[in-house]
Amino acid sequence: MVDQPLFNALRYLVRLIQFTVFIETVVTVSTIQVEDDVKRELFAVAAELQSKLGRRVSLSEAIKVLLESYKAKERDVARMLSLFGCLGQASDAQRLLDELRVREGNGLE
Repeated sequence: MVDQPLFNALRYLVRLIQFTVFIETVVTVSTIQVEDDVKRELFAVAAELQSKLGRRVSLSEAIKVLLESYKAKERDVARMLSLFGCLGQASDAQRLLDELRVREGNGLE
């Protein structure tokens, strides 16, 4: 037979843990105001994502994708890497730089 006070204490502890987990999963939601044309475009982006992913997409997720796309354009790592070494070896690049400086009359390094 289970001791009733112990059982009650365990049940209370389980409820406390469940409540704590519930509190940690609460998401803060904000309201933003956008113009009607922006709203239509955002819905279009969300619809396109929904079509590509085959599942429902929230406007929040659509905004996240747009932000990631914006950030990726600012730091297009693939493009930077494709340009890396385009002047050849360092000695060739240095020689080319020296030639350009001589033509401009600027001998500073």
